[in-house]
Amino acid sequence: MRLQMRNWKVTALVPCLDEKDRIGDVLKVLINSANIDDILVVDDGSTDGTSGAVKKFKSVKLLRLEKNIGKGGAIKKGLKQVTSEVTLLIDVDLKGLTNEKIGSMVTPVTNEGYDVCIGVLKRGPNWFQYLRKNVLPLMSGERAIKTKILNKILENSLAQEWGIEFYMNLFIKKKKLKLKKIDLVGVDDIRHFRKKGFKVYFKRLLFFWIINIKLFWLSLVWQEAD
Repeated sequence: MRLQMRNWKVTALVPCLDEKDRIGDVLKVLINSANIDDILVVDDGSTDGTSGAVKKFKSVKLLRLEKNIGKGGAIKKGLKQVTSEVTLLIDVDLKGLTNEKIGSMVTPVTNEGYDVCIGVLKRGPNWFQYLRKNVLPLMSGERAIKTKILNKILENSLAQEWGIEFYMNLFIKKKKLKLKKIDLVGVDDIRHFRKKGFKVYFKRLLFFWIINIKLFWLSLVWQEAD
């Protein structure tokens, strides 16, 4: 992607839990990206030596949480250390991430007047990708967003664990924010059940639906308020 003069600085905020064997690959891309000014990793109570793997990268800032508090909580903690105008949220289990893909998420917010840009991993035929982006709940963790907006989102206690993406979607819709969605072609991730096993995966999936049922109810309340 041809680099453009950026109006605002960008911090890559990377929440993680037990990703010692994968986080290095993503950090290497972020460090070498001309689209990123700072990198902050929030280790959400890892027990596998993730923090040690992060410390090998001298230019990467690390916030180590002693206890696991969930993705939303970890992002909220990390955001207190972010001073840039734009925050790029990135998962650490990505394969195929490049500077071009990072730029395609960052540039709409830094240069094109968007409040949020969501990168959606490209899976399946185009009709299925359309459903994933526009009909089904959009749970992608790859998001460039104005930092002041993300701070506002995280004021709500429902923006936690896997619920943060769902609540962010509701907030964007409620506030009529300018949103762009892009396909991250060639980028993939590791399915959660492969990383944690089926038992942990289904426990997290149950929690995910409990949170999102609450958020769905909240969306109905908001519609009635309108």
